[in-house]
Amino acid sequence: MPMTLLHTYLQAHAQGIALVEAASQLEEKDLTALGADPTTTKNLLALAKIYFGDTSFSQYQTQCIGTSHNLTTLLAIERYVSRIKTTRNQWVLRVKLCQTPEQHIAHVAKQYMPSTTPKEGIRIRRRDNGAPMTVSLTGASTILSDFVSALDADQPIASLNALLSGNAVRPQTQTHIIIPLDKLDKVTQGDNDVIVHTSHGATMTGAEFVQRTLEDEGFATLVSPVQGAINLYRTRRFASTKQRIMLQAQSHSCAWPGCRKPIDKCQPHHIVAWKYGGNTNIDNLVPLCPYHNGINDDYAAAHNSISTRRGWVTKYKGKPTWSPPQTITRN
Repeated sequence: MPMTLLHTYLQAHAQGIALVEAASQLEEKDLTALGADPTTTKNLLALAKIYFGDTSFSQYQTQCIGTSHNLTTLLAIERYVSRIKTTRNQWVLRVKLCQTPEQHIAHVAKQYMPSTTPKEGIRIRRRDNGAPMTVSLTGASTILSDFVSALDADQPIASLNALLSGNAVRPQTQTHIIIPLDKLDKVTQGDNDVIVHTSHGATMTGAEFVQRTLEDEGFATLVSPVQGAINLYRTRRFASTKQRIMLQAQSHSCAWPGCRKPIDKCQPHHIVAWKYGGNTNIDNLVPLCPYHNGINDDYAAAHNSISTRRGWVTKYKGKPTWSPPQTITRN
């Protein structure tokens, strides 16, 4: 392939640290003389100070210099790092992100970001010429969850009118009590029920345990710290949506990392897909929203292989966990 201007630019851009090191030998006027615009000059000098300037965290700095990230990714890393308060913690995150594949940086960085509690309030955006306006509400989940549940996703404005006129029915909440088995000596799975062996020597079925413990309390789920959800009971009768309700005991939202879609908007997802022989058992089900259910790499999950797409959700010790995709380098 003949060398072109674009080829030269892309090759240089890909060598992020090499560009930064070269910039560390120059001043602002030198970069300007070479044709750099003010923004590029500012970015290069800022990176040069971080990666090649004086610091008391030289060991961290040395680890970062070994990164293969391009210039754009180095700048993205600094946007995440700037949100961390202490200098030491900034270097810890910088090292972590420099060693993280570019496609996973956002996910990894999010785990280090300080948690913030949004302020309650309302934001209104009005538009000219009678165009639709936008209203954004921030408030207690106990209040807004009822509000959202009363809206019809297919007819949002009509359902809002019904709500404002007082014709909407307030959503009913159902008590769902989770019974941890930490203090019980042994839990075994019988043919039709869970067998509970208590610490004082008694043996009873899970249904008997729930009957004794939670008379008329609604739904109850027995949960083992190791095995996860085991079985679901209702003191008067079994629920027809048994497995869906059991999933609520494991997660209150979509199991995909960073997704906050509530559990009642999710679908029971087969970890090992049905078409690959997966069973519709609770240990093979996790709640995923329709979008993440669609992008989950079912083939990799079923064959326990490397995913090159979007990764896949599995379970570890009864809890949903995400297996990220990996980049395969072909020579």
